[in-house]
Amino acid sequence: MTVHKAKGLEFPIVILADMTAKLTGPQGPDRVCDTDRKLCAQRLLWCAPWELLDAADAEAKADEEEALRLAYVAATRARDLLVVAVVGEDERPAGG
Repeated sequence: MTVHKAKGLEFPIVILADMTAKLTGPQGPDRVCDTDRKLCAQRLLWCAPWELLDAADAEAKADEEEALRLAYVAATRARDLLVVAVVGEDERPAGG
């Protein structure tokens, strides 16, 4: 079930997977919408229009804020147990 569909519901166990995943691709946000200018600019074949490049910082910040809101909603759906699976980048000794 997606986090959006789980809003307002409660579950005995909730597992949040891949919490360390990047929020955007390596090239930044894929699109920007400007309703005042009636404009939607989208990346296509790894190329981005100037409007998207100019708004990349603001779009990345908005994406991060939305991800935080979704993580909060997901984490607060657990009634008994919340499991947060993460993958670290530090090397660990075997067996420890």
